[in-house]
Amino acid sequence: MAIARKDSRFVRRHRGAEGFRPSRLAHAVAGLIYAGCVQAQTYVTPSGTYGPGSFKDAFQFFGTQGVIQGSTTIYPKTPYPFGAGGAGVSVAGGGSATINPDLGPQPGNIVIQSDYLAGAPNDALYVANGTLTVVGSADPSRLTYAMGHGQTVHGIYIPGDVNPSVFVGARMYMSADGQDANAIRGYGSYANATVSDSTLVATGAGGHGVRLWDRAVATLVNTNVTVSGTDAFGVFATSNSTIDMTGGAVNTTLDSARGIYIDTSLGRLNGTSVRTQGANAYGIQAGASTLSVTGGTIATTGSAGHGLWLYGGTTATLNGATVGTTGASARGIYVSGAASAMVSQSDIGTQGSGATAAYLTGAGSSLTMTGGSLTTTKASAHGAYVASGAAFGATDTTISSALGVGVWSLGAPVSLVRGSVSGGLYAAYLQDGATLAAHGTSFTAGAGATRGVQSAGSNLDLTDVTVNTTASNNYGVYAYTAGTLKARNLFVNTAGQNGYGVRLIGVTSADISGATIRTSGAGAHGAVFEGGTNTYTGSDFDIATTGGGIGLYAWQNSAMSLAGGRIDTGTAASAHGLYIANATVALNPNSQGTGVGVTTGGAGANAAVIGAGGRLDATNASLHARGANAAGLYMFGATDAATANAIASGTLGTAPDAPVNDDGSPGVPAVMAPATLLADPVGAAEAVTLNGSSVVSDAGAAIRVLGRDATIAANRSAISGVMALQVQSLSNGATSTPGVATLDANASTLTGTALTEAGSQSTLNLANGSWWNMTGNSNLTSLTNAASRIQFAVPASGGFKTLTAVNYAGQGGTIGLNTYLGGTGSPSDKLVIDSGSAGGTSLLSIANAGGPGAVTVGNGIQVVDAVHGGTTAAGAFVLSGRAVAGAYEYRLYRGSTDGSNAQAWYLRSEQPDPPPPPIPDPPSPTPPSPTPPAPQPLYRPEVGAYLSNQRQAAGMFVHSLHDRQGEPQWMETQQFDEPADKRRSGWLRVVGKDGSTGSRDGNFDVDTRSWLIQGGGDVASGPVFKDKGESPGDRLHLGLMLGYGSATSDGSALGNPHQARGTAEGWSVGAYGTWYQNDADPQKLGWYADLWGTYGWFRNKVDGDDLPEVKYDARALTLSGETGYAMRVRQDSDWIVEPQAQLVYLHYSEDDIAEPNGTTLSGSQGSGWISRLGVRLHRTWVSDNGRRTQPYLTLNWWHDNVDNDMRFNQLQLGDLYPSNRYEVKAGVNAQLDKGWTGWANLGYQWGSQGYKNVTGRIGAKYTW
Repeated sequence: MAIARKDSRFVRRHRGAEGFRPSRLAHAVAGLIYAGCVQAQTYVTPSGTYGPGSFKDAFQFFGTQGVIQGSTTIYPKTPYPFGAGGAGVSVAGGGSATINPDLGPQPGNIVIQSDYLAGAPNDALYVANGTLTVVGSADPSRLTYAMGHGQTVHGIYIPGDVNPSVFVGARMYMSADGQDANAIRGYGSYANATVSDSTLVATGAGGHGVRLWDRAVATLVNTNVTVSGTDAFGVFATSNSTIDMTGGAVNTTLDSARGIYIDTSLGRLNGTSVRTQGANAYGIQAGASTLSVTGGTIATTGSAGHGLWLYGGTTATLNGATVGTTGASARGIYVSGAASAMVSQSDIGTQGSGATAAYLTGAGSSLTMTGGSLTTTKASAHGAYVASGAAFGATDTTISSALGVGVWSLGAPVSLVRGSVSGGLYAAYLQDGATLAAHGTSFTAGAGATRGVQSAGSNLDLTDVTVNTTASNNYGVYAYTAGTLKARNLFVNTAGQNGYGVRLIGVTSADISGATIRTSGAGAHGAVFEGGTNTYTGSDFDIATTGGGIGLYAWQNSAMSLAGGRIDTGTAASAHGLYIANATVALNPNSQGTGVGVTTGGAGANAAVIGAGGRLDATNASLHARGANAAGLYMFGATDAATANAIASGTLGTAPDAPVNDDGSPGVPAVMAPATLLADPVGAAEAVTLNGSSVVSDAGAAIRVLGRDATIAANRSAISGVMALQVQSLSNGATSTPGVATLDANASTLTGTALTEAGSQSTLNLANGSWWNMTGNSNLTSLTNAASRIQFAVPASGGFKTLTAVNYAGQGGTIGLNTYLGGTGSPSDKLVIDSGSAGGTSLLSIANAGGPGAVTVGNGIQVVDAVHGGTTAAGAFVLSGRAVAGAYEYRLYRGSTDGSNAQAWYLRSEQPDPPPPPIPDPPSPTPPSPTPPAPQPLYRPEVGAYLSNQRQAAGMFVHSLHDRQGEPQWMETQQFDEPADKRRSGWLRVVGKDGSTGSRDGNFDVDTRSWLIQGGGDVASGPVFKDKGESPGDRLHLGLMLGYGSATSDGSALGNPHQARGTAEGWSVGAYGTWYQNDADPQKLGWYADLWGTYGWFRNKVDGDDLPEVKYDARALTLSGETGYAMRVRQDSDWIVEPQAQLVYLHYSEDDIAEPNGTTLSGSQGSGWISRLGVRLHRTWVSDNGRRTQPYLTLNWWHDNVDNDMRFNQLQLGDLYPSNRYEVKAGVNAQLDKGWTGWANLGYQWGSQGYKNVTGRIGAKYTW
């Protein structure tokens, strides 16, 4: 066989990423030399089919076409024809060859080998300007072998710089075992190799599985590449070449190897496995290239063996890939030199110490992940490390570092969307101006961690983020040394001892909205704010601690403004809600108007602690301490360093920067023990402003002050506790700082006592309608009551209270006292002026505390005392409203009657002394001084009003026959068209009265006005004892009636300037029957009898000056019998005289009455008899037209035997009305036309006790 000599190569060994690259001219010269040799020697393998068999000559298809069949071995050996070596099979000059192990009479393996010839290395296969095809066998056990032996002897060499050089192979084993020998080697833009279902092996030093340069293209499908030499790469593509792999695997075994190396080229991997085992051996290295990895795995096992290294502006995409390293310092993906990687649904993990899953450095470098994970398991191995201008972003990605930092950024931006980040040391660590923007991400710090998210001079932007920590001394979010924090809907959960949910130190700005913070470890605080040049802001915080930690901690000149939200420290002892020292905190309502609520439940757990230099401004806020000895607001301040230091149980210092580990990772910051109280700036004042807020302590002081210079301004706020205010000295055992506190209450409410320790000073200023519900004995240094009220709580079990003040200033305020209104010396709440003075003007409002009312003798009941030289101004106190009990009225007097205390104030139920008479000239000799009269009791005017109501209601519907119907016997004299028709009638009358009376003892006077309207009608009439038509006949009338009446009385009591108004309003139903002996005209003389009865319901009320109105119900049954006899004055006279007698029975009852002042009224059963004896004189004139006119005059004597009295706290009072009354009454009756009659009269009654009454009546009746 003719064999053409192959040229020598102009390609030398490539070592590293920047080795020798042959020029296009070199490629052309090599091809021409090779072609020239073939042409000159004309050793060309003719077209044809070859094999089976064994051949020692080279096959060179130059411009020819050949087929090599199965069971063929080609291994050119010396001596070579014409002394020239050659590739096992060469295709050139537009030729082509096909190698198929399934062809020929003996299908089988085809083996093609070539050795190194000095000066002219040969390859197993060679394609230059032609096409070589290796057909894969249908039998998986049949292969085509292409094996190069020796330095630079390749499995196949494909130069394709000028014309297409195409190689397609399948089911092959291609190998090269010499130095710098490659299984596949291609160069030039026309070089193209496609290999499938094959194995590529390179074992020599610097020997690569695939070596491409100068725009060469190789496609590997389900092909495995193995290299085992030093400095050997599985795939090596440079100079705009392309490597495209689907399936298959790349394996390297020695140090400094590369699974795949591309430089200024394109690499595409789909489902390919890449594995390296040596130190510094990388899975994929790409510089200034484009890389696409879909599926597959990338694994390294050697130290510093990175999974991927991207640099030099490389653009890479990974989708669904798995990257894993196990060696120390072996990074999963390493991005530098402005390279960028887009990674989706891929898992990148490391198992070696110091091995970061994603390492990014250099300006313009970036890694963007979607889904997938970054995982590390050993110390100092971080999930993602970003530095020097690189950028990292992840969406729905899981980042986990078991013993390192989840995400660590040095001055670089990090963006996280959803997903999770966990770290054994830090979940996230940012420093040197880094930026973290996280949205919906979960951060978890492991058991050995110290921080969830830490920012050192960096910027945090957290939205819908969750941070969880479990280790002791761990912080959820920690930012310090400048930088910024912006958080929205942040959730932090810290479970370790002495941990913090959020801690800020000297941050330039912070804006936190919607944060939920939970801490459960012992001493773990919710949020700590320190330093800072600007005000930290937040809204809708939800902070809860359960292990004894403080809810929100502000100090070291920090300023915090919080809008809305809540703070709850559970039931742990000494777990304060707020702690503010040398700092300012503002609590404000949020945009919906909801304020901040602070709640504590443990013993000694104050809702808010304000240390020296601390300031709290609270608007619409709630501070509530539920535990024993816990204050709603606890304020303390010291004037000397010793005392200040004694306060502190620890020092919460500024956290130092973390030391850097040997590998450059952040170390664990020094742990500072959290303080229960702080050593605050000496001598700085504490200040609290409350606007529309509440401060409550269930079992302690609402406001407790230790030491000096505490000021509290409460506007429209509520302060409530066992003690509303407690002021004490602050002591360190050697020295003591007296407490100094000022509470200004404006339109606010205080509930509880006020206690001031000896030596301390307290000032309470009440203004603009403030109200202090004082629940126990209290003492203050200075008390001002301006248009406000101090209300002593109702005493329990006789426990009356004392309010002691050194100085008291009344400015139109009121003091509400509870007093047992009884006799002299009865117990009472009391204001005591101790060594100071009481001035201005205040009202004393007295509430009866169960006293029955009694006549005081002597000094009376003391309500204001002055001790130790205390003084009270003459007009300092005025009684507000009235002090009443039972039937008695109490008035306020300054000074004792016995001269024992001229500055004290007393209540006395006695009438004021009358003005003294003019002093006469002294008689001679001087008579002895008369004995002063005993004081007269001072009664209430309401007594008269109650008695008047009783009398007016019981007698409201009492009347006589002629008062009811005028002249009743005229009904039958009415003229109608049908004289025989039965007569029917209806009537209506109106009565008005005006009267007055006084009690028998002269203590009560009552003026009364009343009116009623009553109507009725006959329902039956006719004779009783004589037949109808018999003359003179008798007549009986039966009827029904209804009535409504109202009586009003004005009551007064002797010596009492007040009055009371009584009202009785009633409705009644009744029936009557009237019988006349003689029904004959014109005078109808003889006997008559009238019976009637009514039942009435009454709504009564009494309204005394400055007292609540009292309403009650009553009922009355009235039965009356009346008779009279009409006769002429003399036989021939027209004047008729009619003696009359009437007996009325009353049964009156009313509800027992309980007045708001404690007085009970009972025994008001006003029942009895009323009798009347009278005489009526009248004459009737009849006009020509039949009209009648009857003037009359009536004289009556009324006698009452009715129980008209009541019991006022068992004191029976009555005798308001005389038993006998006399009446004269004049009136006229008239019969008009068409069935109408009318009547009117005017009566006047008089009696003893100044009784008098004027009554006017008018009525009308219609008969048909």
